[in-house]
Amino acid sequence: MNQTRGLLAEYGIIACPGLKSFCELVKDIHSLPANYVSPIIKHEISLIADELYSLTDRIDDLTQKLEHLSKHSHSCQILLSIPGIGPINATAIYSAI
Repeated sequence: MNQTRGLLAEYGIIACPGLKSFCELVKDIHSLPANYVSPIIKHEISLIADELYSLTDRIDDLTQKLEHLSKHSHSCQILLSIPGIGPINATAIYSAI
């Protein structure tokens, strides 16, 4: 996202950091005239956005799996009682033991 925002900043298109702003930026890019941003850039931005959305979905799916594992593991429940330890760290520590 940051690299894409940096590239678009060279065209004078400025967006705030964060996923929500990036998604809005992607929608806005397609409404710009062709003389402002080339069709090739628009297409590449769409591909980058698709890849980002796919990775975000994979991360969400993996996070749900780790949360499920941590809820059903007694050892993870003990680790979760430690302040600062969440499902991701609890399952990582548990799998390392």
